[in-house]
Amino acid sequence: MLVPAGSYFAGTRLRASFGEAGWVDEQTAGVGYLSFLRTLIDDIEARWPGVEATLERIRAILVNRPAMLCNVTSDAATLARLRAATGRISRQPAVDCCNAGRLARRAIARG
Repeated sequence: MLVPAGSYFAGTRLRASFGEAGWVDEQTAGVGYLSFLRTLIDDIEARWPGVEATLERIRAILVNRPAMLCNVTSDAATLARLRAATGRISRQPAVDCCNAGRLARRAIARG
């Protein structure tokens, strides 16, 4: 794939030096990405515990449990299953929009 699309990859590599958008494109779809994937494969095969630890750190950063918000429209049965699942993920009770609205009105009324 690299050889037939050489002009594309050369252009991507050049644009990477002119701005952030070009750099991101190079890192996610260019030769830089190919290099990253090759290194990742080597790391997975030779140093899996380190790769796993890195993925766990990324997950901890991306899944910010206290600030988690799920916006769902569903039937009652699906909502019940979702509440059980989100409880396992967030360790905080799930609150549907109707309850949240009531709680907010009570808080405003109390001043």
